[in-house]
Amino acid sequence: MNWRGKWHSLHDWYEKRRGAFKKWLPDEKKVGNSPIRRLFGATLLRKELWSFKREPVARGLGLGLFVAVTPTMGVQWVVAALLILIFPANLPVALAACLVTNPLTTPAFLYAEYIIGSWMLQRAGYGPIRPFDTDISFTNLSHILSDVGISIVIGSLALGVALGVASYFSVHAFVAVERKLKYAKLIHRRRERREARKKGASRP
Repeated sequence: MNWRGKWHSLHDWYEKRRGAFKKWLPDEKKVGNSPIRRLFGATLLRKELWSFKREPVARGLGLGLFVAVTPTMGVQWVVAALLILIFPANLPVALAACLVTNPLTTPAFLYAEYIIGSWMLQRAGYGPIRPFDTDISFTNLSHILSDVGISIVIGSLALGVALGVASYFSVHAFVAVERKLKYAKLIHRRRERREARKKGASRP
């Protein structure tokens, strides 16, 4: 199979699983029964917040990943819903993106945010920053809330902006490539049918 055939196979794989991905996303029933519905009311059920067009999906993924890595654990869905009411986007994609940070991935994200924040503070002349201490106790609580806490907050905001912007443009790029792939696939199939007809016509 040549590279074009591999691209077409990959596109077929994506098309088959796109419906399953939408079913996995939070739907209107789940959102309607969640605590955020009681906070924001029926505004979360507006039709434009459930659109799967390119721009709403790109915004939703960007906002969701931004919220996911910021220190909003426990209220991520509320923060994401608030941002989406301000910057209309796809709500289920944003809520699903918040799940990137969970009890399994949060420690790795916190450490990465600490490294990024420490580097930024040192570059700004606020260093040196004391090393990250995973042994949390009352004796080092002030240290965690000062140096480590500030580093994590700054690092999380920087990482959130980077992930949000990257994911926003990635969605646009992916959709553009997919549209070109659909067109190339259509042209390829038409060419195959044309060649098959020519071969059939040339036979005695």
